[in-house]
Amino acid sequence: MDEFNRYLSEAVRVRRTIQVYSEIFDCRESIDILSSKSIEFGAILKRSMHDEILISLARLFDTDAYKSKNERHEYLSQRNLILKYEDSLDEKLQNLRKKTAQLWDEVSIKEYRDFKLAHNDKALLCGQSETIKHNVTFDSAKELVETSINLVLGLMAKNGISSVSSNLNYKYENVGSKFIESIKYNKALK
Repeated sequence: MDEFNRYLSEAVRVRRTIQVYSEIFDCRESIDILSSKSIEFGAILKRSMHDEILISLARLFDTDAYKSKNERHEYLSQRNLILKYEDSLDEKLQNLRKKTAQLWDEVSIKEYRDFKLAHNDKALLCGQSETIKHNVTFDSAKELVETSINLVLGLMAKNGISSVSSNLNYKYENVGSKFIESIKYNKALK
């Protein structure tokens, strides 16, 4: 699988996770139903999905590379794909590039990922430094990923590369809602 399709696979997976997360945790009734089964389980599920989404977004939009033992490891990020195929950018793709850059700046995930998720910064955890926050909302995360998918698909088309993903339009809509409904239904039967 080429780098475009690997990137798309990750972006689509993140888009699906965001959709399910929003259906489960952006509705008071869903939260109440899940909490009625187990408050602890609901809290663990919410935190796990939240952190996984933020780490995945950071991975998709990370910088160029990292070094370990004098070896450079390039990230499979939108940035690196764009730089590699920059000559293929027309006005429409440039606008998508600018839009993802703007959205990425607005959500400010990098410090949150670096200090809270990835490394558990001691000063932060012990209250010796100010709490770090991000500005990610369901809508901003969905828009960021969707814009990036469109940009990468446009680059692929410009370079004669086809997508191996069978259904890029399937967004997992109602997966989280159906899960909550099944819990609600089972609760009503008892």
